[in-house]
Amino acid sequence: MPLSFSTASLIFFHMELALFAIWNHIRISEAAHRLDFDRSLIEKGIGMAEDQELQAMGVVLTALQPLGPDERKRVLTWAAQKLAIDAAVATTTAAKVEQKPVHTAKLDFSTDTIANIIGASSGPDLIIAAAAHLHFALGKATFSRHELASQMRAAPSHFKSTFINNLTSYLGGLTRADRLRLSGNDIYALSNKERQALEARLAAAE
Repeated sequence: MPLSFSTASLIFFHMELALFAIWNHIRISEAAHRLDFDRSLIEKGIGMAEDQELQAMGVVLTALQPLGPDERKRVLTWAAQKLAIDAAVATTTAAKVEQKPVHTAKLDFSTDTIANIIGASSGPDLIIAAAAHLHFALGKATFSRHELASQMRAAPSHFKSTFINNLTSYLGGLTRADRLRLSGNDIYALSNKERQALEARLAAAE
């Protein structure tokens, strides 16, 4: 029995609805799959970033553990400057480091006296004498190039004007020899081994 026009139209209408439902289901499934895939990539990326941060933290912690508070502060300050990190980070870190006074009365020698004690005979020797006076007598953990030059001039029996002309070269040599540590832009400190050696010699001279 042939179908009427209305019956055929109704059947085609239901077929179209079924096809639309199937097509819509496929689209939703594909979208969900893409969403899961994107979420997986994001989570993987976050995980990788966290792993890299943890690895970097581990390296930094391992490197800083053997150092003293002042050395850690200098390293963190240097890293902040090199990496252009907000200065507030270095300032906050430095503020948390307990500052212990280094002044002791028995080591309160002038630069000229220290130069005599260590037998200073060159520009680098006088720089070390100046650094020792700034560290032990004035209690300064770090000091500037200008402060070193000023203290060198305060030892007239050892000072020569050529020492100032060669100051950059002398400071570079002392830093490479690990007698001084560069802790900032033209900011220096005695290295641990140099500080300990000077402390012993100055204490013995008292």
